[in-house]
Amino acid sequence: MTTFTFSSRHLAVALLGGVLTLGLGGQAAPASAAPAATPITRANDALAEAQAELKARHPRRAIAALEDLKLYVGRAHRQAVDQIGKPPADPESDDPPGPPAVLAVVKLEHRVLLGLVPTFDGRTRTDVVDALRAVVRSSQHRRDVILDQVIALPAEGEGGDYADGMADTLSQYTQEVTLFTGALATYELSDGGRTGLTNGLARVLATQAKAEAAWGGGERRVH
Repeated sequence: MTTFTFSSRHLAVALLGGVLTLGLGGQAAPASAAPAATPITRANDALAEAQAELKARHPRRAIAALEDLKLYVGRAHRQAVDQIGKPPADPESDDPPGPPAVLAVVKLEHRVLLGLVPTFDGRTRTDVVDALRAVVRSSQHRRDVILDQVIALPAEGEGGDYADGMADTLSQYTQEVTLFTGALATYELSDGGRTGLTNGLARVLATQAKAEAAWGGGERRVH
């Protein structure tokens, strides 16, 4: 009979949703990797983890969490984009899946920005600042992509299904402008951090102008 032995550093046991997972890399599978979790749920978890690790001054863990956050925001974005233009799943329903999916991911990207901008304050490690900038930049870019797709929809057709929800998000851009402006005025920033927030402010101002033109009142242009 062959006997197998494992050192403690090679065996990690994690119980996820009642499923026992054995990992042979010295690391337990993260709780956010539970099969039932959606990309938005995982992104929220990664955001909370990144904030905690940044506060605890654990740079490598913070960077790993930020990479996870970027990944899950990207997945949530792609899922929402895939819903644009699809008919209702229920033939008897008049509600297409696109509007709630898009609204959910736009709100997620807003939460990411609100959660990460304050963490630039006093941050000096270049690798951490670069990781923060990457998530802010990618979140803003993805938001612009999905807004552009919705704006391009016929206002008297599919686009009308998005109008009320998108109008309700307009205040978030004002909130972001205030946050970025205050950060640039009061935070202790590295050169990279200042550049990242300056670019972020310019981008949110452009996004705000585009969103206000589309959903800020009055008649939208008919495509």
